[in-house]
Amino acid sequence: MLKIKDNINLRELEKFGFSIIEHLWLGQVPDNYYHYTGDGMVEINIKENSRHIYIIGDGSYDCDPDCVDVIFDLIQSGLVEKVKGE
Repeated sequence: MLKIKDNINLRELEKFGFSIIEHLWLGQVPDNYYHYTGDGMVEINIKENSRHIYIIGDGSYDCDPDCVDVIFDLIQSGLVEKVKGE
């Protein structure tokens, strides 16, 4: 499982298009907090307390390139670590 490192201020996520709404950081992928693939919607959410990263789809199994780009940018910036599922 991927999560934002504990020593990172979650406000850093704003640089990547995320906004906080009710203890959940929602990613703009590419706009309006979600992205429609050909078959449905995909969104990236980060829970504020656990910092876990979730990629949520509506049943579509397509790997959305915009979601992958956002995750890659977070990893390249040193914000993400891999942890065992909790």
